[in-house]
Amino acid sequence: MSAPSTARVLAPRSLASGVVAATVPVVLAALAAVRRPRRVPYAELALVATTLLPLAFAGRADVYTVMQLAFLATLGSQARVRVDAVARDRTVAGLALGLWGCAVLSLAQIAVPAVGLDGLMEGTSGRVASVLGRPGVAVDGRAVGFSHDPNSWAAAVLVPVTVATLGTPSIWRKLAAMVPAAMVVAASGSRSAGLALLCVALFNVMDSRTGRAAVPWLLATVLVAAATVLAVPSWRARLLGPGPVAPLTSANLLEASEAMDDPVWWSPRVDVTRSGEGPAGGAAWLLERTGDARTDRVQQRVQLERGRAYTFAFDYRAGEAPAAIGWNVGPEGPYGFDTTPLPDGTWSVATAGGVIVEEVTAAPIGEGWFRAAVTFSLPPGEGHRPLELGISPGTHARATVARPQLSVGTVAYVPTAAPDRTGLRARSAVNSRLEVYRAAVPMAIRALPLGLGPDGFEAVRSASTSGVVAAVEHEHSLPLWAVLRYGLLGLVSFTAYLWSVARLGRVHLGAVLVVLVANLFDLTFFSAGVFYPLALLANSRWEA
Repeated sequence: MSAPSTARVLAPRSLASGVVAATVPVVLAALAAVRRPRRVPYAELALVATTLLPLAFAGRADVYTVMQLAFLATLGSQARVRVDAVARDRTVAGLALGLWGCAVLSLAQIAVPAVGLDGLMEGTSGRVASVLGRPGVAVDGRAVGFSHDPNSWAAAVLVPVTVATLGTPSIWRKLAAMVPAAMVVAASGSRSAGLALLCVALFNVMDSRTGRAAVPWLLATVLVAAATVLAVPSWRARLLGPGPVAPLTSANLLEASEAMDDPVWWSPRVDVTRSGEGPAGGAAWLLERTGDARTDRVQQRVQLERGRAYTFAFDYRAGEAPAAIGWNVGPEGPYGFDTTPLPDGTWSVATAGGVIVEEVTAAPIGEGWFRAAVTFSLPPGEGHRPLELGISPGTHARATVARPQLSVGTVAYVPTAAPDRTGLRARSAVNSRLEVYRAAVPMAIRALPLGLGPDGFEAVRSASTSGVVAAVEHEHSLPLWAVLRYGLLGLVSFTAYLWSVARLGRVHLGAVLVVLVANLFDLTFFSAGVFYPLALLANSRWEA
């Protein structure tokens, strides 16, 4: 879930109404201090500071969020629920059952036989998203549950699993909660939640009530999580590589040569559908032009060395006339080639920008198929230049093609795999966070001690020239969120609130630390699955 500044604005619309709304938790905190004079009202004082802090920015979602937090926790301070041994055991059992339900749902979403659930999940998450004013986020190969994205879904199990494991001395009950939580985190692919879950395991190993006996169940949990990851094709590819498919080499510089409907092939005005098998048992693809231009094509961007000869080849059915086109525009103008078969069996050739087409051939390969090959080179020079290389349905507006290949010289066809998008997303997530931190941290330092306000990250995006920062919705770090928007005063106030919860006991301390670890490099604190369980936990006291 994104940061509050990007959520629907549900808070009061003016400063006056914001002050009125803030009065409720402030008054409750004052009453709590009066009614119980024998103890110092640390929690109430922290809540007052946290509530008063953003009043100058009333009307924003940040104020609404802080008010909810203050109101819930202050009400809880009036009459905290004491969890005795019987209630503790029932609570732990209920949490374990709920976590197993989440695990089953997560595995169903990423398993191959779960296609039938797609409509149910998409419709449900779509309705929830429409109520919240936000669209759902679909990520292939990662479980999202009923949440907006995988990270929020994984974070939603952190407080329950912490309470369920630290709230009981029984190793088997710990295991009953830890295993499904590990399965959810593994299926979601959230590394921040995975790091936090390791902290949960560490806290349980350090639990004096279990001691070394907790080590075996910790190892068992790791094995279950590893088995879950390896059972999912996309995650197995992420860890072990895409599989035994030939990589990009000089034999074929094109990606997804056997999957021309993959997004790596750009086809804005051409429909691409599977059409049986081509020569040698490969996949055949029907290209149907939906636009008016003859040059509309299925294409892929490649980086080519200047002055080197390349051969672009593909199969096509006899009687059809697909064209091979390579085109781009550089600082010196357009460059490329356009080769089209003619009725007499020859090919027309047009070039631009110094591109040289050395040879065009079309040889029969049997079963009514031909293989076209265009040998060309970019103008001599240093370095590489990009080229949009593809196949047009040609003058007939439709053509069936197979086995596209770009090679250095003429070589036998080598199939290539689609890009490993799971691994690319993983690397992209790390890089995008680093770029966000590089842009936000200097502005947060310059804005001390009061910060930039609730629209602080919007200011970062406006000041940055990075497309990565412009596409990110929040800071991806809870401490950075507090400092950037509310300065040192905001960080101190927020820390005071978390400490007021952590000091209530071992279970509370563990939950706060786990949530903080999960939000060091992400911002899931304001998602309902983290925010409300932590507030409810703050209203209870667990017996030792």
